[in-house]
Amino acid sequence: MTEEAQRVKADYYDVWSNIFKDSFFGVQADWCARNNMEYLVHLIGEEVGIHQARTEGGLLPRRAVPAGARHR
Repeated sequence: MTEEAQRVKADYYDVWSNIFKDSFFGVQADWCARNNMEYLVHLIGEEVGIHQARTEGGLLPRRAVPAGARHR
């Protein structure tokens, strides 16, 4: 894979991760915050890093969302 193709792939996964974070984790985290609940989630493939990247678009930095706050 060329360097340019690697950058394009990385950019794609970065965009995909942000969309997923906002539309999946963000919605749930907001609901939990409004209902005074702690937000905790586990997704498929999290035990193997490469599977997590494929199913969720990224690794741990995008997953931690404190109760009452949206991850940026």
